[in-house]
Amino acid sequence: MKTLSFFISVIVALFVFTNNICAQNEVKVSNGKSYVYDYKNQKIYRQTLNRSFQQDKILDNFVAKQTTPVNNLYIEVLSPARLEELKSEKIATTFICDSCGKVKSVEFLFFKEPFLSVDEIERLEEAFLNYTFDLKVYGDKQDSNLYKFAIACFFSKL
Repeated sequence: MKTLSFFISVIVALFVFTNNICAQNEVKVSNGKSYVYDYKNQKIYRQTLNRSFQQDKILDNFVAKQTTPVNNLYIEVLSPARLEELKSEKIATTFICDSCGKVKSVEFLFFKEPFLSVDEIERLEEAFLNYTFDLKVYGDKQDSNLYKFAIACFFSKL
């Protein structure tokens, strides 16, 4: 009976610890918007916004030019003290734009543990969703097409 009790205890302990390791997504809320912190894929995105696009409509036959430096949005949104704290960090931002260059969706890719709070993510996303790139599309340009690309930000260079 002691052996059975021991095995059950071991199995329960393994399940509890394994379950914590496998918990790879966490949802955080800011101003009524839910953001997924996806630890396995190392990205943060808005739960409802990013998953509505069909992957077959996302094309790669384009060049995106910044109308103003995108990294300036980090300077506008984050305080100087916070930017100083982030000097050793870097992040990549993935954009999905429509055929006019208007940002429709944003994902934040991190390389270590996420260092931006959900409120900072929400404010940055809002700033990026109001941004428009100058897109030059090669080939067939259709209004239903989407364009995906990423831009890195090194906080030490801001």
